[in-house]
Amino acid sequence: MIANSKRTFLQITEKTAKRTETLKFARQTKFEKRVREAVGLRRVIDCLVENRSVVVGHNAFQDFVFVWSQFIGSLPETLEGFCKVISEAFPKYSF
Repeated sequence: MIANSKRTFLQITEKTAKRTETLKFARQTKFEKRVREAVGLRRVIDCLVENRSVVVGHNAFQDFVFVWSQFIGSLPETLEGFCKVISEAFPKYSF
């Protein structure tokens, strides 16, 4: 049996090789799409850092922390350390 749940219902169907393969293919396709999107965003971030581009944001400190931790590297141990590395990546601004 395969359970397919949505917010409003639960659908149970017979498990067959074809359904299993279809589900596996759909999950693999979704995963590959998310990887391509993440790689694309990483390229944008790399271009911003390489070109020392201006990044404008409102209350964007948390956004910088998230982007740094997900795409650039480990967060420094201290706030001062993070402010230093982010200012080096985007030198037109200081935090």
